[in-house]
Amino acid sequence: MHRWPYWHTAGLQVLLAALLIAASVRETTASQPIQDYLVFVVCESADTLTLLRFGPSGLHVEKQTRVGLMPMDINGPHGVAVSPDKKYVYVAVGHGRPYGSAWKFDADTLTAIQSANLGLFPATSDIS
Repeated sequence: MHRWPYWHTAGLQVLLAALLIAASVRETTASQPIQDYLVFVVCESADTLTLLRFGPSGLHVEKQTRVGLMPMDINGPHGVAVSPDKKYVYVAVGHGRPYGSAWKFDADTLTAIQSANLGLFPATSDIS
């Protein structure tokens, strides 16, 4: 099993804590999930895009990749959106030199396909 450094999993730990709290509050009335749910999350301090799976077998990381161009500095991925056809994931990256950027990833492999420079500190993503 691969062990990630603490700073890589800080965002995932916060999400897990929220899920555990929600589960304990609803424990008496809720049943086990009967299907898997997938969610993409980004971690600003670790510069990662992560696909999580939550379902009958619990919560675990399906895939994870690094986001950004600056390996020695925080790139700051913030907003994440999935295309309507679920083929692509778009991430807004807030930090850069000097501006932020938008990234397009293949949803199956989490391979970066393309990036584009944006203005100052883009922090959200949306699909129209």
